[in-house]
Amino acid sequence: MKKIYSLLLITIVFQLIPFTPASASNYLGGEITWQCMANGQYIFRLTLYRDCRGLGFPQSLQIQTTVPSVPTIVVNKIAQNDLSATGFQANGTSACPTCASGSSPFPGVVDENIYESTPINLSGVPPAAGWSFYFNMCCRNGTVLNLSNPTSQGLQVLSKMFAYNNQNAFPCYDASPYFAEPPANVLCAGQPAALQYLSIDTDDDFMTYRFTDALNDQGAVIPVSLGYTTANPLPGPTQNPANTVMSLDTLNGESLFTVNTMGNFNINVVVTSWRNGTKISEINRGHDFYILSNCPTVAGSQPNLYPSGTAPFADPITGLFTSYKDTVLAGSTVTFQKIITDNDFFLNGVAQDIRLTGAGNQFGTNFTNASSGCLMPPCATLDAALPKVFSPSDTTLFTWTTNNAHLASSGPLQAKTWYFLLRAMDNYCPAQGMHARIASITVVNSLSGLNEQEEITNMTIYPNPVTSESFEISWSSISQKPLSVTISDITGREILRTSLTQTAGKNKATITLPKTATGMYLLQATSASGYVKKMKVVN
Repeated sequence: MKKIYSLLLITIVFQLIPFTPASASNYLGGEITWQCMANGQYIFRLTLYRDCRGLGFPQSLQIQTTVPSVPTIVVNKIAQNDLSATGFQANGTSACPTCASGSSPFPGVVDENIYESTPINLSGVPPAAGWSFYFNMCCRNGTVLNLSNPTSQGLQVLSKMFAYNNQNAFPCYDASPYFAEPPANVLCAGQPAALQYLSIDTDDDFMTYRFTDALNDQGAVIPVSLGYTTANPLPGPTQNPANTVMSLDTLNGESLFTVNTMGNFNINVVVTSWRNGTKISEINRGHDFYILSNCPTVAGSQPNLYPSGTAPFADPITGLFTSYKDTVLAGSTVTFQKIITDNDFFLNGVAQDIRLTGAGNQFGTNFTNASSGCLMPPCATLDAALPKVFSPSDTTLFTWTTNNAHLASSGPLQAKTWYFLLRAMDNYCPAQGMHARIASITVVNSLSGLNEQEEITNMTIYPNPVTSESFEISWSSISQKPLSVTISDITGREILRTSLTQTAGKNKATITLPKTATGMYLLQATSASGYVKKMKVVN
């Protein structure tokens, strides 16, 4: 009996000790988020990323907090997802290694471990510095190049909750943002690439993004290595003139770069949510990122090239379809085509498969339902459900009918920007080629957005997409002089030029297209005084 009591005591003590393994060099980072339940309670989620060549995590862990009444939060594992590449190695026959394969010849074979708490109460008002929620681990991967002495450093996953209008935290008034997808963890050097930190906020709070410092397991900032900064965690022109400086869009979390320098690098991004100008949460994501310089070639002795993708919008200056940002009046229907192409073949002559996925809080259920599934219906839709797999090319049609519900409640023109991520990935390893870009659509008030200087308003095209060689264009004008209309393809090549008569008021005309290939075209209407109106035509 005495032995049983002793064993029970040891078990209880062990469960109360935070998880600090003797060697956690295969642990790569993570994030902490929370949900706000209808009953006013919170559910916390801890997500951890692990190099599958090392030890796993236990079934139960503890989040530490600075909340006076809740010093710790117990979280239990609810999922373990393999994030490693799916598909084949360069020969086209050897399957990509996974976490289930055990010892892997490739870095970047990673899994995602998700833990959740039971519903809990948090009471009181967070101080000005916020309440911290953190999880500590020892030790960092010793191969990280952009941190000073990584082997001797621990790792902290940190998020913060702030007060809003001095409200008590119970009942809850905010769910934190959460990242729309797991982080990319490996790529082949030498090609333009994108990392996406787009986040979803179910409360529709405003979000901003920035790079932040890596923390050790005491919460102290880890110094960066010579040649790196917090805001430039990847190799830049200093390490190789062919590298570009890593950018980060502060409004949608999109990071663009080209790196030719191989190695393992640690990246840390924080998304901050704001409500009416008040900061209410900060969610930090830290993760290691492998850049490989020895990726095997594919057919034709060529490097594995990333899938290519067309930009959705025309640049207002050049007229070319190179832009990922557009501004529309509330009530407009936004349409664009996303054309993805990948002509790579494995060494055995088999074409690569491309998998298209998407993310964004304004997409409808299954990406096909305009009535439900998004934050604010009508929802944006695609012409096919995602994910979908194809080879070697595919065209996806995006459609979104906006209205006043998609405007901000205040601010200039009540402008509000919505973000839509589309990601195409091939099935090559050790690092899948990917094309991932965010379309940013800003909706403005259709009343305050118009002024007396606009000569062409209320322009519509019907049908759009065009179902035959002819379509109808209608518009309102304050001029009686002829309207010049041109239609160009996405390269800027003009395929039609015509002149339309008009009167002051409402106008309507039929335009017949020459026989053209299916695709996206730009219609530009120019008044006699030089006022320009542009619209997209899908053929």
